[in-house]
Amino acid sequence: MSDPQGTWVLLDPTLAPPRSTTLTPRLNTLAGKTIGVIWNGRPPGDVLFNKMFDVLRTKYAIKDVVFRAKPYLGNVAPPEIFDELLKRCDAVVTGVGD
Repeated sequence: MSDPQGTWVLLDPTLAPPRSTTLTPRLNTLAGKTIGVIWNGRPPGDVLFNKMFDVLRTKYAIKDVVFRAKPYLGNVAPPEIFDELLKRCDAVVTGVGD
């Protein structure tokens, strides 16, 4: 990457993340739960997710699915999507198309 003056900024992908995180405990059951999906927007991910959640509704009695597409597939989802899904959902998954 460079700025307009031609100065190069080196990004080191081997550095540790700036903060530590912990995993959320696994759900005991999917029955009655609302599942959030952050999709990267690439086809046919929407078709695949819809079919997959039809199966999960039938087999595991999930209550609802909140499906959100990222505005641009190459970026992290905006904080508003995370905030909404964290408030409304019992679990959140991310997915890709193709």
